[in-house]
Amino acid sequence: MFKSLEKISKYDKQRIKDYSKVSYIVPSKNLFVKERANSKLNPYNLELTRAEISLFLRLEEIGERIVLIRENKSTATNDFIWRGKAWELKTVVKDSNNSIRNAIWRATSQKKRNIVLDLTYLRRDFGDCLLNILDLVSTISGIDNLVAIRRDKIVRVK
Repeated sequence: MFKSLEKISKYDKQRIKDYSKVSYIVPSKNLFVKERANSKLNPYNLELTRAEISLFLRLEEIGERIVLIRENKSTATNDFIWRGKAWELKTVVKDSNNSIRNAIWRATSQKKRNIVLDLTYLRRDFGDCLLNILDLVSTISGIDNLVAIRRDKIVRVK
């Protein structure tokens, strides 16, 4: 893993080569399997997918505090509170050209204004992903904050 990037940083076009050095992780086949709350694989008090558990553990490992939001079956809710804001998590695993756009669109169509894109399992170059997100953010309304995460690197794009 490339060490010179800070854990959390604002996007900087001068760092594009550094972003490209942050490697991906091959996703397991059961990444979106839900695990029971307070179980061997899920230390949290809500039923979560393995993808969600992985992200929350990575955030906590770098000293970030999160509060999970209980899912409401009748209305769309955000996934967690982080740094005083409610966030919607979208984990992207497909390498198609539209996968990032579709993830952002799904969040904004649910009226979610703060979006976390977990790109840890996406094979595409992280620097290219960030450039793609920058282009998309300029054309999609309804986004207040957007961060992209790969492994333990967090880049604020908007």
